[in-house]
Amino acid sequence: MVGLVSFGLPGHCAVKGYPGVYTRVSRYAGWIEEHAR
Repeated sequence: MVGLVSFGLPGHCAVKGYPGVYTRVSRYAGWIEEHAR
């Protein structure tokens, strides 16, 4: 996994002309490893 969508309009992820906010997963890798099952 490289990134995930933090916010976006329903049904319009990665669509030109629609906003999206993404998270850099590598920055939170430690937290993800601690909390993922």
